[in-house]
Amino acid sequence: MTANGAMYVVGRESSTRRDYAAEEKPRLRSIVDQLTAVVADTEADVERARAEANAEIAELRRTMSDLDALLAAERGTKASLREELAEAEQLRRSAESARDDAVQKQLSITDEYESRLRGVCEERDAERVTVAARDETIAQLEAAALADAEQHDATVAQLRQQLDQLTSETRRWSSIVHAIERVLAAQASPEGDHAGSTVNLSPSLEPPVPVDESDEPGQPNDSAPAPSKPQASDAATASAPLPDPINTYARQLLGTAEQMYEMDRDAGCSSVQIVERLVAHLRYARDLVVRRASGTADGDGVFRRVLGELFNERWEREFGRTLGFAMYELYGDSNDAERVT
Repeated sequence: MTANGAMYVVGRESSTRRDYAAEEKPRLRSIVDQLTAVVADTEADVERARAEANAEIAELRRTMSDLDALLAAERGTKASLREELAEAEQLRRSAESARDDAVQKQLSITDEYESRLRGVCEERDAERVTVAARDETIAQLEAAALADAEQHDATVAQLRQQLDQLTSETRRWSSIVHAIERVLAAQASPEGDHAGSTVNLSPSLEPPVPVDESDEPGQPNDSAPAPSKPQASDAATASAPLPDPINTYARQLLGTAEQMYEMDRDAGCSSVQIVERLVAHLRYARDLVVRRASGTADGDGVFRRVLGELFNERWEREFGRTLGFAMYELYGDSNDAERVT
């Protein structure tokens, strides 16, 4: 191929290229336009994405600041909780220490109470022994009193026998004296001057003195008339009457019953037991008074009168109220108790 042919070919190719470029230029322009539109859309999307990203970043920052604030609050809360936990632990330890102290104190109080309880039980047993010994002593005293009463009855019977003998002897001597007086009166001179010289040999005989069963041997009996004594003048007064021994005896027995009542109260007996024992003491005292006053006085009446006087003296006290219940039990109903007072 020659040089012109080569140049022809090159020229042809250049024209072909220009034609092709001219043909491709619109198509390329459309492609560029499409690419430009795509780029613009892409840029818009990028802007939107960037705006959304900025918004999300701002929201994330706000969330982070909120989380930081919440974390700070949680840290403060955690610190306060730690302080409260430390205080609670300290309180728990103090409570445990106080509990241990309370347990120790309770144990000491329990030991002291048990010791006192044992002491009280020992005292109660000692009191029971004392009460038993006292009851035995009372029984012995009652037996001795009964024996004394029987001995007194025997003594009274013996004194009565001796009194009967003395009375008969006194009557015999009185008859002898009256016979002597009659003989002397028959021998007396009828003259007035001799009438004053007649001697009255009969003494002023006193009636025999009855012995009261309530009197002990050697004690005076105030129920018997006093022997005649020469009076110094008409203005002389009689001596004051002595107290009745049976009343004195009844008061002594009631005083003993009151002492037994006080002993029962000190021993811690119940109210029912105290009333029952007081009724028994009053019944025994009444029997003793009736036995001693047998044949000389109304022993039951004397006992009732003295008992009523004691009730009137003690009615404001605890013993007086208990005595009222005992009187009701002793005499059966309220009417008899009223007659006693």
